Amino acid sequence: MTYEFLECPVKDACLGMNINLPILTPGNQVGMCNVREGYYGTLCSACMPGYKREGNFNCEKCQPHQIYIMGGVFFTMIFVLCFLIRSTINGADKANNTHSVFNKILMNHMQMLIITASFDLDWPELVKMIFDLAAPIK
Repeated sequence: MTYEFLECPVKDACLGMNINLPILTPGNQVGMCNVREGYYGTLCSACMPGYKREGNFNCEKCQPHQIYIMGGVFFTMIFVLCFLIRSTINGADKANNTHSVFNKILMNHMQMLIITASFDLDWPELVKMIFDLAAPIK
């Protein structure tokens, strides 16, 4: 049997294993996490309910106003989606419909922005700020 040890991505999140508990105790196989700061899971890389992801691995407590912001973003996305579907259906019978083409280009751009943001590269700060603005779309 071999053991491979992985470094915790967030130093304050991983509290190590409890040597007083049997290895098969729930939670002790992957190590204890700092649940007071909102971490749990393998390598303490997941956020508990009431916490949100900040960066790649950090968890941060959700503020009450953020729920309203996320609700607003959700309803705005639903509205935009309905608008795009309606305009595509209305423009389908027109011969010179450039509106539908622009909608498809916009959607393609947003998809590529989200995919590009998922790459773990050393982006300039301005690009990171643009990715952060597009993060609720994910």
